[in-house]
Amino acid sequence: MGAIYGLVMFGVAFWFHASVIQENESKPQEEKDNAIKWFVGGALVFLGGITLGYMINYIVVEGIIGGLTKGVGGEGIGEATGGDTGLLAIVLEFVPLATGAFAVHLVRKKFVSKQSIGLRELASKFTSKDK
Repeated sequence: MGAIYGLVMFGVAFWFHASVIQENESKPQEEKDNAIKWFVGGALVFLGGITLGYMINYIVVEGIIGGLTKGVGGEGIGEATGGDTGLLAIVLEFVPLATGAFAVHLVRKKFVSKQSIGLRELASKFTSKDK
């Protein structure tokens, strides 16, 4: 699982950094943002998203499933995977990566690209009662 985490982290880092560089290309020199600053910020947001994903895993496993059990590797107690190698275990393994990537996406869209996140519009699509 560590190799997959590493590949996803590198992919998100390159994607976020490329977005910062692309946004800076069209600006005049005096208005360009420091790409390294945004790169470090994106890495910290990704770390925070992964931490949030691990908290979600812990809450799901401890609160809903009923306790920490053996993980997919099966070598120790304390892995937040649900105790089997079924679909739930696979989903729980990828929750931290998904929350980290989603957090970076939101920061990229709102602060780097300066676009609307669109959560209100998305929520209104699901809650509107068009007939």
